[in-house]
Amino acid sequence: MRNHFLTGVFFDSQNPIFLNEKQITLDDLEPFATNVSPQGHGQVLNVRPAIKAGWEATVGFTIIDEAVKPEHIRECMIWIGTFNGIGSWRPQKCGGEFGRFTVIK
Repeated sequence: MRNHFLTGVFFDSQNPIFLNEKQITLDDLEPFATNVSPQGHGQVLNVRPAIKAGWEATVGFTIIDEAVKPEHIRECMIWIGTFNGIGSWRPQKCGGEFGRFTVIK
């Protein structure tokens, strides 16, 4: 969203992620492993946590610029969820298929 709102919006990253109404812990994450070539020099095993489809999160924003309306944030979140995604192997970064999400409310 930083391309759309340079100031006046803060994201509260302390909100937990829930899966089936249970807060996710490190034990709930599944490793996703792949080999990568950092800067074309050999192969390195890259392991990252993954959450299967079906998770939900409550995301909080603090808006301090009255020109930015809640509907602007919602529109950006819908766009990000549809086209960019979050996390590794997302469409925006490497043409991946993971990280897309739907805004519910």
